[in-house]
Amino acid sequence: MAIEPKGIIVHSMSEYFERDALKWLSRYNKETNTFDGTPLDQYPNPIHATDWLVHSRLSVHGFISPNGDWIAGRTVPEKAAHAGKSVFGNLSGLNNHFLGIEMLVPGVNNYSQFINKIATPGTFSSAQRETALAKCREWMGNYNISSNAVVGHSEVSGDDVRGPGKGKKDPGSSLDMDAFRGDL
Repeated sequence: MAIEPKGIIVHSMSEYFERDALKWLSRYNKETNTFDGTPLDQYPNPIHATDWLVHSRLSVHGFISPNGDWIAGRTVPEKAAHAGKSVFGNLSGLNNHFLGIEMLVPGVNNYSQFINKIATPGTFSSAQRETALAKCREWMGNYNISSNAVVGHSEVSGDDVRGPGKGKKDPGSSLDMDAFRGDL
């Protein structure tokens, strides 16, 4: 289903996940050590972010690798499952209104490593930032999106929206969203 994009959400996630991270998902069967009926040891280790989202039944419109390469996801402007519970102005359920980009945090990271990295200056390469700016500018032009509607996931799906301690942290302070918007 196509949407009429009103904005862009910038996310971040680990570039790779350990195979055991599949155990976090509801389709993991503890008794048989299987995920979707397949033995866990038959999945690659580590699992790339693109495959992790497929297994998680989530999606975005694209990923930006640490070297700045664009990896296409859902076809734009198809609806993607990336925002979850989210609010921007008078819009809620932003999957129905916003495009999504994932900035990939280099390496294999557990959750605490990921949180630390997205709070560390320099985590995202200049090549990633430039690719993100170019893609946002392209979409802004194609869909008449204002730079004010280019937001970090935490800005539209934080504790104020999801509840205390449940808000999203990405893309993190490593990507200064005010400066990013200023460069658009």
